Amino acid sequence: MNPFLHPRWIFFSTILPQLTLFIIYYNAFQVFGMELDERIVNNWYVYGFSFLGVIIAQTIYAGYLTYHSKPVNGIWSVVTVAIYLFLMLSYYLQAHDLVPRSVPDWIQGVTDVQSFMGMFVFPSMLHAIIVAVVHFTGKEEESSYHFWAILVIPLAIYLSITLLVPFLNQAFSYKFTEFAMTILMSVMIISALFWLFRLVYLAYLNNKFPHLRRVLEILFIGAFPLVGLYLSKELDNPLGNFQSVWFFSFALFAAIILITPSSSFKLYKYRFFHFLLKAFVFPYTVYFMVVFMPFTPLSVIMVIIGFGLLMLTPLVLFLIHAQQLYQDYDYLTKNYSSSSLFISFLVAALIVPLAFSLNTYYDRVQLHKGLDYLYSSDYDENKSTPNPNSISATLSHIENFKVRRNRDWLSIGNDGIPLLDSFYKWLVLDNMTLSESKINLLNNVFVGEDMPKPTDTWRFWQGQINQNRNFETGKGDNTVKIDKTKITSVFNEKQNAWISQVDLVLHNADENFGQREYATFFDLPEGAFISNYYLYVGEEKVEALLAEKKTALWVYRQIVNTRKDPGIIYYNDKGKLGFRVFPFIRNEYRKTGFEILHAEPFELKIDDSTTVFLGKKEDLTDKVLITNTNGIGVNVKDYSKDNTANFKTTSNSNYISAKELTDLKTITRKPYYHFILDNSKHGGIGKEKYIERIEKFVSNNPLQTNLESKYTLVDFEVNDLETNWKEDYLKNTNKGGFFLEKAVKKIWLENYLQNLNLDNSDKATYPIIVVVSDELEDGVWTGSLHEWKKYVPEGFEFYELASNNRIMLQNFEHFKMLGEPVDKISIREVKQKGNYFLPISIKNGITLPITEFDKKEEITSADIEAFEKLPKYAQALSLQNLNETMALYPTQAEKRWLEQVQKSFTARILTPVTTFMVLETEAQRNALLKKQEEVLSGKRLLDLTDARRSSEPSLWIFMAIFGVLFLIKYKIKS
Repeated sequence: MNPFLHPRWIFFSTILPQLTLFIIYYNAFQVFGMELDERIVNNWYVYGFSFLGVIIAQTIYAGYLTYHSKPVNGIWSVVTVAIYLFLMLSYYLQAHDLVPRSVPDWIQGVTDVQSFMGMFVFPSMLHAIIVAVVHFTGKEEESSYHFWAILVIPLAIYLSITLLVPFLNQAFSYKFTEFAMTILMSVMIISALFWLFRLVYLAYLNNKFPHLRRVLEILFIGAFPLVGLYLSKELDNPLGNFQSVWFFSFALFAAIILITPSSSFKLYKYRFFHFLLKAFVFPYTVYFMVVFMPFTPLSVIMVIIGFGLLMLTPLVLFLIHAQQLYQDYDYLTKNYSSSSLFISFLVAALIVPLAFSLNTYYDRVQLHKGLDYLYSSDYDENKSTPNPNSISATLSHIENFKVRRNRDWLSIGNDGIPLLDSFYKWLVLDNMTLSESKINLLNNVFVGEDMPKPTDTWRFWQGQINQNRNFETGKGDNTVKIDKTKITSVFNEKQNAWISQVDLVLHNADENFGQREYATFFDLPEGAFISNYYLYVGEEKVEALLAEKKTALWVYRQIVNTRKDPGIIYYNDKGKLGFRVFPFIRNEYRKTGFEILHAEPFELKIDDSTTVFLGKKEDLTDKVLITNTNGIGVNVKDYSKDNTANFKTTSNSNYISAKELTDLKTITRKPYYHFILDNSKHGGIGKEKYIERIEKFVSNNPLQTNLESKYTLVDFEVNDLETNWKEDYLKNTNKGGFFLEKAVKKIWLENYLQNLNLDNSDKATYPIIVVVSDELEDGVWTGSLHEWKKYVPEGFEFYELASNNRIMLQNFEHFKMLGEPVDKISIREVKQKGNYFLPISIKNGITLPITEFDKKEEITSADIEAFEKLPKYAQALSLQNLNETMALYPTQAEKRWLEQVQKSFTARILTPVTTFMVLETEAQRNALLKKQEEVLSGKRLLDLTDARRSSEPSLWIFMAIFGVLFLIKYKIKS
């Protein structure tokens, strides 16, 4: 049986890719099908069932032939080409109707619906054409007229466009002309491919045309690939970035291997080695064949201007390469077993893909190590530190990948590497991306400097950074303000908390055209939580969907770009609540609102011009909420008739009201100095002068407690120095960046845990942190401090020992700003409640710090069931405790991120990892949920990329399945 006629190729070229196509379009229809009218929905059903019917028919036919060991029939090839030609033409002629403009680009991008039809259907048509060539080509045929056929058809296409189109436009309608020319062009292109494949097949079918064979080999194996790569570089990569030296090296090496005749090797072992070399370069041939396959129809037309043969080269090279491999295999079976030849071929062919995959996977490992160390390692850990040189190289790869603008194929300046970039993005970045801020932080920590960026791309990335920052600090348009407010507060005995509904009417006072946005940031006190949100879309009140934060912010950005109706409430990185509504046209009023679950009445400043009071004002002095340690039971006690009553809580309470906090005793814990010594690549220079500064500082600013000072050495690692700290400091080699945050939080956490275990609160201490560095501004800080306020009750102030022995008072919340010079060290006071020490600056109530951290490796169904049984306010407090645990123990953040998201959804309570969002349409909601699945299955610390995602990842899946089925087939045959 001729290998091209084996029915297994129907499974690989037709059934598998089109089943993949069917699943892709089915998923797409599930997302935006509700946006389509009835006529378009019916068309989707027609195409869907048509393709499904063809898939079933092809499967039955291929199964029948395989069972009876029969070759594929020539009639099948003609029928297959005709069926798929009809389906593709009808699809492309109605493509704008099937996916109308009313479906936003970002929703289409979520479903990866673009450009799949040709990619997954064309392999079947190519296989059918090859089958037709084998069936309808005889060994004795002349080949000279094939050249003329191949050249005449492109000329006929050119004449049809220049002469026939104007005639048809005059004689018939534009739609008829488009329809007729589409059919004519398709038939001509298929005919051209048929004659081209016949020419190649005849050259290898017998030895009557040796000169023709050598000419084809020299052109399509040697000259055309190298010329194509060179022209691609000169024309600024119209079809993709192939400028890497590896592409040119493989093209040259493959040319030498394939042009060298196998017959020149008389000994079997040399012929076998030559066979292995051909297998080694086969992935190069397959790669370019797959990349250029969608352009095959265009290449036939491009023959007119000379580029068509270059675009057809990958396909012809694949046919020649495959034919040579088959001839070598057939020859070598005389001396080697089929199984050994196949295994040898497989090993040789997998060397390049495996090497690339392993190198890519190494980037993934290094990136995840770096991210975990930066964001998800406990503060007393230095283990699993990535190699600084390796992480630097990995970040360079990622930066180069991001710079390559892999947007549209067939566009000038397309710097993306087709397929390989998508594979890299899938394996290393989980189909997401890494923000510029995280790349810089990683490089600053492990290398000690900012990540260098190409100058021509910096403006592009700076624009993205500024856009991202809008969600942290950006305000909306000042013409949109709150016009009316309505507050409804009720103490709910069942929920054991106040429930306050804040209803707002927003007004855009701008009389000019254009769309405006309302945006503000406000603070909630401890023990207050957002529990619902709504927005009127037209006349309909739409309840918010609670979604994962990263997904929701991404969707909000896409919707704002398409000018639809979103509203959103979320926590920014500093613990403030962001509240945004879009869009407003001129002089428009819009109604929105949110619900707050809170422990006691308080004053809420929504924006610069609106402050409201939640709860009853008389309750602020007459009522106290008492909560036990689990946050379950809350009682309201009336003291209004008892003039001697004080605001007290039970001894095991978890929430302290503002009144009780005011009445607590004020004390001073025993201070001690904790010096942080810069050992980074740049800031660690001049250690002797740092030691001199420390000695002079201690001498001039003695503490009354006489507690021994502590010393911590900081570069990208954090290490405590013992008694001989000077000697240890001097002998340590400067390296990496100055990871100040890790050192500071380690000091705070150790001090907090140490004070918890004291039998006498009079022994409580606190560190006065003194940073010794001439490069303080290079200190790396990744996050905010709002979760740490009650664990560092003396506050976030510290002292910098600057040059000239100056003492600068700084604050870790904004330490990169210029500090304040001081002459003496201040001792801070705190509030005391038993063994708890609380800040004196809290205006409202506060929940007590956690004393027993609930650290888990994974969540269980029992955990969720127990959580579901709690009252809602207890669930909110439990979520707050979980968030604080994740802040103090970052390893828990990585392990329990999904738990936090799931519990937030269960309780319908807003947390720092979730967002309330109102969406206008069901398609938007479906798209958000689909994107959310992608995010929740990826790594927490990666970021989302732009709306349109490259289509190749699904093709990689298809190729992987292809390989698995091929192995299964071989095993069964063996």
